[in-house]
Amino acid sequence: MAHTGIFAGLATAALLLAGGTASAQTQTASHGALYEKVLSSLQCKEDQVCQPTSSSRKRGFKASGEAAHQYDLKTENGRRALETAAKRGVTPTLDVEVYFPYNSHELTDETRRKLDDVGAAFRERSLAGWRFAIIGHTDAVGSTNFNQELSERRAAAVQDYLVRSASIDTNRLSAWGRGKSELKAPEDPTSGVNRRVQLINSGSAELAAQPSGGGTPAATPQPAPASDPPPAASVRPPGTVETSRPGNDEGECRRYSPIANKVVSCDQ
Repeated sequence: MAHTGIFAGLATAALLLAGGTASAQTQTASHGALYEKVLSSLQCKEDQVCQPTSSSRKRGFKASGEAAHQYDLKTENGRRALETAAKRGVTPTLDVEVYFPYNSHELTDETRRKLDDVGAAFRERSLAGWRFAIIGHTDAVGSTNFNQELSERRAAAVQDYLVRSASIDTNRLSAWGRGKSELKAPEDPTSGVNRRVQLINSGSAELAAQPSGGGTPAATPQPAPASDPPPAASVRPPGTVETSRPGNDEGECRRYSPIANKVVSCDQ
C-alpha cells in the first residue's frame, strides 16, 4: 500500500510537470516569429548607447563606448539624433514589414497579427522599461508630400493599435513618418521592402518620466549691469520717438507735427 501511494504521488507530480510544460509551450507557440525577433533585436546591448533602467543598474549595467543619451522626441533635432544613432548601430533598431491597403492607413489582419507579437514583446520584462519610436516609411511611388502624409498616418495607426489592443502605455511610444526620404533599398525604390515601420529603442521609460530640471542646477541669474546714461547729443526734444531704419542699428529722430498732423523727421 505504501508503494502504491508513492507511485501515485510520482504519477501526479509527473502529470503536473507535463501540464506546466505543455502550458509554457502553448504560450510560446501563441506568438509568431516576430515576437522573438523583437525581443532579441530591441534589447539594449552593452556596446550600445542606451539609458539603463533601475534593474539594469542593479546588475551593474554600463553603456560602454559612449555616454548614454536621452532623446527629446518632441523635437526634430531629437528625432534626427535618434535615427542617426540607429544607423550607426549604437541604439537598437528593427525594421518590421507591415501591410496596408493601397493609399490607406487601415491595418490588415496580417499586420494586426504582427503588431500583436510586437505588443507582447514590449510587455515582456526585458523590454518593459524602455521607450520606442515608431517611424513610418513608404516606397518611392507618388509625390513627396503624399508619401510623407501617408507614412505619418501609418505610423500613428501602428501606435494607436499598440496602445488600444496591446495595452502599451502611450508614454512609451512616439510616432512620426519619413515618407520616401529614407528608402531601405534605394537601388529598387518601388520595392515592398521600403514600405515598412522602423522600431527604435529610444531610451529608458523610467528616466523619461522623471520631471525635468534634475541634474545640474540652473545658474543663479545675475543682475543686469546698469546702463550708462545716453550722451547729451542723443537726447531728443519732447514729443519725439525713435524708429529703426532697415539695415541700420542707429535710430532716426522722428517727432509728431501738430501742423502736419503726422510723425515727421526732426529736421522738418
